[in-house]
Amino acid sequence: MNITANETAVLSAIALHEFSGSNGHPPASKDEHGGTYCWVNDFASATDLVMGQVKGVLSSLVQKNLIVIDDFDGEDNVVAFTDAGFDAYLANR
Repeated sequence: MNITANETAVLSAIALHEFSGSNGHPPASKDEHGGTYCWVNDFASATDLVMGQVKGVLSSLVQKNLIVIDDFDGEDNVVAFTDAGFDAYLANR
């Protein structure tokens, strides 16, 4: 599967987000990461992409089955790696 530079950047932003189980540090496993709150503006600032680009990349990552995005409380979402997504993060970091 081809992973673009923008997808790699967003996977890294997800992995290193401060509200993940690894608390902003590189996670050793998908379970340690545990998912993070999905604030597109955080991912945009971490990757130097604009919000529209991040939304498109997130959609692409979902379509490639590399991440899942779940509703948290009706206002916020949580984004988490699939096994394939965490493997892609490790391979491309």
